[in-house]
Amino acid sequence: NPKPPFCTSSIQQECATTFGLKVKDTMSICQKLFEQGLITYHRSDSTEFSAEFLDILKQYINSNYNNSYTQPPIGKKTGLEQEGHECIRCTDLNLTPDIAETTLKNSYQAKVYKLIWQRTVAAALPPAKIAETNYVIKNNQHKFLLQSNELIDKGYRIVYTSQATEAEDKLLNETFVENEVLEQCKLETETKQTTPPSRYTEASLVKALEARGVGRPSTFAAIVDTVTSEIRGYAKIENKKIVPTEKGMILAAYVD
Repeated sequence: NPKPPFCTSSIQQECATTFGLKVKDTMSICQKLFEQGLITYHRSDSTEFSAEFLDILKQYINSNYNNSYTQPPIGKKTGLEQEGHECIRCTDLNLTPDIAETTLKNSYQAKVYKLIWQRTVAAALPPAKIAETNYVIKNNQHKFLLQSNELIDKGYRIVYTSQATEAEDKLLNETFVENEVLEQCKLETETKQTTPPSRYTEASLVKALEARGVGRPSTFAAIVDTVTSEIRGYAKIENKKIVPTEKGMILAAYVD
């Protein structure tokens, strides 16, 4: 299924994953786009379109994508949303990313606008259809399972894909025939150890803040900036991970 439209936390996470942007940089870019009237207000916890825009979106989808309008999904709610504004979306569907790219001088503004436009349109397109094939390989009393996913109908992916959606496609490079005997097979064992949860990135910290009801869309960037501030010295960024300093750990122990 397509993802719901962007809210503040999801646009921050997507830009961090896709472009490697810091949370505050994403907000700065969105501010410029908002000031130019290209997107709606970018500090919002809502993933819903306004009723007026839904009518416009429906007409646009049916005119440009063969009457394939589908009711847009709504993101999961925690009960803490204020929803004072609608979702983050483009203001003019006819201003496609190709057209916007010719007027936006900043390349990152063009990239972020394209992401928002694609997500706006994709939310109202049909789901992608994936054929899932499971192969059971029998070896005496043991069975091994292989899975292959083949995209057979792009659906919303005709305009929008992400690293997460691309990871869903696991088409095997070769196919198997029923009752085929597999030759030259070998069984290898691997020893693995459990590892602790990975450290927060700026994007995953924002996700955690939202899940725990800490802060608001208007303060996520400021909170992350405070935590990672070199002047305050609570934490530092190493390989895009937020690593607490000794000062930060002492402070955390004191306020716990």
